[in-house]
Amino acid sequence: MSENKAKTITTLNRYPDRGSYTKESIYRILDCSFLCNIGFVDENANVFVMPTMYVRVGNKIYIHGSIGSRMMKLLSNGKKACITVSMVDGLVLAKSAFSHSLNYRSVVIFAHGEKVTKSDEKFKIFAALTNKILPNRWDFVRQPTEHETKITEVIGFNLDEASAKTRTGFPVDKEIDQQFDTWSGIIPCELTYSEALADSKNKTQLPIYIKNFLSKKF
Repeated sequence: MSENKAKTITTLNRYPDRGSYTKESIYRILDCSFLCNIGFVDENANVFVMPTMYVRVGNKIYIHGSIGSRMMKLLSNGKKACITVSMVDGLVLAKSAFSHSLNYRSVVIFAHGEKVTKSDEKFKIFAALTNKILPNRWDFVRQPTEHETKITEVIGFNLDEASAKTRTGFPVDKEIDQQFDTWSGIIPCELTYSEALADSKNKTQLPIYIKNFLSKKF
């Protein structure tokens, strides 16, 4: 994925200076989240966009779901998908309504699904996704049974057709709008987690790895 790549479906037309096609920039954004939206078309030409969790392992992202799911059935058979990941970093408040914006990070991926069939490979993805959501969690939970593994589809998507796009910085107002006595600037946004609430049947003290997780900023 070169910055000088030939024009393809991933090429940015709107604000191309905000884009990047390098693996490093794409991986960096993907690794900051675990929620994506997957767009696909079914056999009746109906368009769907579904939210689901993912994890990146190497040059692929992986999703999982029930073998009975319409989305998983279609994508496991090689249906091409458009996958997006986005995060808001700030509200950009300009002096004019037209110039308001967001600071954000985003990735768009086009790829055919590849079904993971081996149980040991599925386990690696289960572990990676569990630890992506909460680091070290996999080692402290009951791991999937053979039956649970069989009824769960795991699908990988190659990242060769992908682009990243970001916006940073302050509002860009027209010179004529500078006369307005209106506050302009940025209100930063960040993901935070609140206090952990124990299940009513829980008898275990909050472990240190969760305490450490809650003390981090994202």
